[in-house]
Amino acid sequence: MSIRWRGGGRRLSARTITADYLAGAPSLVTLTAGLIAYIALDEPWLGKFALWGFIALLGFFVAQPVVRWLSTYVLITDEDATVVTGIVMHRLRTITWRNAHVIDVERSMSYRLLGLHRVALRAGGDEASEVVIDGADDRLLVDMRGYASSAAGTLSVGRAPSGIHPAQPSPDTLIYAAGVGQLAFAGVIYGQFAVIGGAVVMGIVEALQALGFLEMILPLLLRSPAIGVGALVVIMLASGSVASACRFHGLRLQQSQGGNLRVQYGVLHKRDRTIRPESLVGVRIQQNLIEAVIGRARMSLLSIDSSQQVGTNLVLPSLPRHLVVSIASEQLRRVGVEWSDPTPSRRSDALLAASVIVPLTVGATICAMMLRSGTHIITSGAAGMTGVGLALAVFWATTARIRITHGGVSRSHVVMRRRVDIVRGNAIQVVSRLILGGRSIMSLHAYAGGTLSLRAAGVTECDVQRLRSIVRTRPHTHTPLTEGISYERA
Repeated sequence: MSIRWRGGGRRLSARTITADYLAGAPSLVTLTAGLIAYIALDEPWLGKFALWGFIALLGFFVAQPVVRWLSTYVLITDEDATVVTGIVMHRLRTITWRNAHVIDVERSMSYRLLGLHRVALRAGGDEASEVVIDGADDRLLVDMRGYASSAAGTLSVGRAPSGIHPAQPSPDTLIYAAGVGQLAFAGVIYGQFAVIGGAVVMGIVEALQALGFLEMILPLLLRSPAIGVGALVVIMLASGSVASACRFHGLRLQQSQGGNLRVQYGVLHKRDRTIRPESLVGVRIQQNLIEAVIGRARMSLLSIDSSQQVGTNLVLPSLPRHLVVSIASEQLRRVGVEWSDPTPSRRSDALLAASVIVPLTVGATICAMMLRSGTHIITSGAAGMTGVGLALAVFWATTARIRITHGGVSRSHVVMRRRVDIVRGNAIQVVSRLILGGRSIMSLHAYAGGTLSLRAAGVTECDVQRLRSIVRTRPHTHTPLTEGISYERA
């Protein structure tokens, strides 16, 4: 790779051009087919300038990967990583290895075929605090992981960077590996079939209508509604299970000797996240109504880049609850938090069921009463939503509780689902307390890719003093306000 940027950076592998063409091949094929169909028409239906529009779009798709490769440079040192992009205006983004708390690696099918990676070095927060190297090869990825591990004082993975001699790496410890059956079952438990299955059913209906089979099948379904409903349920459940199993296929949670957590999953689009111990704010354990009935739960990580990881911080799918609690307790113990979750009581199970059924019943009743009295449907809907909100607020005030543990804080509540958030004491930044009518409502604010607020009622003065003791005596983790350097130059 030639060095042409005067700052000493190097271009990425030229294979990124081929990978971008492969990734954009469906769009290119569709655009070309549309252009051919347009030329073949005797009477163009898009106007006389449509041909030039097609040609311009085709030129953009062809030129964009080449221009991106020519205008992107990467400079890696033992202190930081810099990415330079742009032709007329150069944009430089730099992040120090000390602040690269999370290394997120994604590999699409085209990147996997050509041995490339999309690497995001995250300091925490939104896209403004990450540096992305789109098209890194295996050697560059090993270098970056080695620099990040050495800067964090943990064991290096792969080839040692120049001038740094970390200890020999040991194999990662496997914490959990999910099977296909468990992931498929989790897809049903999470309710993904309600969204994915609906889209699949609509696609099947449109395909049958286009092929002319819908008129033949519809009378049969009308004569036997049970068969139609059964087929609909089976299709929705199957599609949700398959989608979940494909998305999280090969889910593995591992831990290195240095304490780094590593999460891997995916079939067509693989993901590999490495999270340093100091970037772990806490964990979240959740149960919906179905999981509570069958005694299962799921666990997600709360890291400093959680706002950028919607849906990807899941590390334990729906498993027996005692196993999830055991793994969560062990991971929290490694970062100095002693936590044990008691088995939910029958009262808690009853509250969970009531928090789902009562608000829906209240909202539906209000809507029905107002519609019957001739009220406008929008007004009745707003009134019904207000009733649901009030009912949920009552359940939150009744069930939300904060527990002070050694080295951390846990907040549990039962509203539509049972959820427990356990946060490290040194991650809490602001503590506020509202006293109303002799009752206290405490709010704890931590940083997990954004403000993470934990609120609960019924807090005693003893709890407040213990929490103050934790916040005062334990050192705070670094808040990523100035984690990197980014500037533009014309």
